[in-house]
Parts: sequence; C-alpha cells; structure tokens
Amino acid sequence: MLSLDYRHNLQFDFLTPDVCQKLSDYLDSESGKFMSYELANAIEIPYERVNELIFALGFHGVLDVELLIYHVICSDAPIASRPIESGFPSLPYECENCGTEVIEPTELEYCLQAKTISKVRFI
Repeated sequence: MLSLDYRHNLQFDFLTPDVCQKLSDYLDSESGKFMSYELANAIEIPYERVNELIFALGFHGVLDVELLIYHVICSDAPIASRPIESGFPSLPYECENCGTEVIEPTELEYCLQAKTISKVRFI
C-alpha cells in the first residue's frame, strides 16, 4: 500500500481529510475503470479540478490513466483511447469510427478514464 501525504505530495486546496477519506473509499471500492466525472461526483469536488487530481494520482502510481477521444461529428461514444503519456493526438487525425480526416481541433473532445493500480492511504 502506498502512503501519500496529501498536504505535501498532493497540494490541492480542495483536499481535506474528509475528501481524502471519500477518495480512499472510492478507490478501494472501484475495481474497474472509472471516468473523471464519476470520481468528481463520488468525492464531491468540482469537475474542473478532478483532472488535476487524476493526473497527480497517475504520477504517483496510484492510477493508470487513459485519454478517451471523442469525434463530436459522428458519435457520442469514444472513438479511441490512448495512454495519457502519449498525449493528445496530432492533427490531422483520422477518425477510427467514420474514417473522416479531422482537421479542426474543435471536432475532438476528450475525457479521462482511470483504473486503480495501487491501494493508497492518505496521511
């Protein structure tokens, strides 16, 4: 089990002992992949801040993080995923769903998906 000092290793103003307990409970109970908005709702933090937390937990080896890629023109579902370390796709990008060459960055949207790979205790 990994121990993280949330005041030192994760310096976020929204991380209180109560939020850390909710986060720990959520990560302990979550056996599959989860979306960033699901984590935000579960631990009651602003959606705008949850991605920062996911990146930090990925950096510390708690989460395996993937970037889901959406082509807003052809589908509400993700058309591809890639490890977050790979970064955002370069344009032009060929949509794996409809075969269209995406040139405009506004045609793609992104969401983070994560999976717990290490138990964590916040101290």
